[in-house]
Amino acid sequence: MMNAKALIALLLVALISAAQGHDYLLSPIPRKGKTGEGNQNTVKPCEPKTADSPKATEIQAGKSMEVVWGNGHTSGTYQLQLAPAAQDTNAANFKTLVNVPASNSKPQSATLTIPADTAPGAYTMRFSWSSGYDNCVDLLVTPSSAAASGNGNNINPITNQVLASGQFLLLADGQSVGVYDSRTGQTTCVGGYKVEGAECVRSGLSPGASAAVAVVMILVIAGSVVGALLYIKAKKPLTWAAITMKAGEVKAKITNRA
Repeated sequence: MMNAKALIALLLVALISAAQGHDYLLSPIPRKGKTGEGNQNTVKPCEPKTADSPKATEIQAGKSMEVVWGNGHTSGTYQLQLAPAAQDTNAANFKTLVNVPASNSKPQSATLTIPADTAPGAYTMRFSWSSGYDNCVDLLVTPSSAAASGNGNNINPITNQVLASGQFLLLADGQSVGVYDSRTGQTTCVGGYKVEGAECVRSGLSPGASAAVAVVMILVIAGSVVGALLYIKAKKPLTWAAITMKAGEVKAKITNRA
C-alpha cells in the first residue's frame, strides 16, 4: 500500500506535469503583459485591457507575423483568431485565420497573415488551444500603403510637421501622399489624391498622362488657329494634311530662331 509521502509526491508530479502542459504565448506579448505559466485568460474569451497592458503590436494589412508559444501540447489544435477590439468580449466575433495541429516541438509557432482587405484600426488576436488555454494580443492594423510611423523623424506631407505618435505616412507613386491617424481612424491626402477606404489614391490622371494630354491639346489648338488663319488668307477651307504641314513649318521656324 502506498504511504502518505509517496502519495503526496505522486500528486505533486501530476500537478507539475499538468502545469507544464499549459500553453502560453512567447511572441507577441499577450494583453496580460507577461509570458510563462499563469498568463492564460481567466476571463473568456479575452482578459480586459488594462493600463499596464503592452502597447499594441503594429502590422500592415496584408502583412504577416510570426506567433510563437511555449509548452506546446502534442494533441489537439491551435487557433489564431482575429476580431475588432471593440467586439472581443464575445467569442462569436472572432474569425479563425490559422489552424495549427499540435506537435512535439517546443516552442511551437505559426505564421499569421492579416487579410489585405482588413480595415485599419484596433484588433484583438486570440491564441487558443482545443481545451481553452487562451491568450489575447492587441494589434493595430494599418493601411497596406502605410510606411513609417510617428517616431520624431518623419514629416507629415500635408502640414510639414513631424508626425505625431499614432500617425502613419501613406505612400503611392513612390512618394508620401497622405497620413493615416490611428487615434481617430481618419486618412488625409495631399492635393491630387483622394481618400479611398483608408488609402490615398490618385484622383485624376498620372503626371505623365496629364502632360501627354496637355501636349495633344496644345497641338490641336495650335492646328486650329493655323487653319483658321490660312482659311482667312486663302478664303477657302484647307485639308487637315495642309494644316499639319503648315504647323510643322511654323514649328521649324520657331526652332531655328531659338
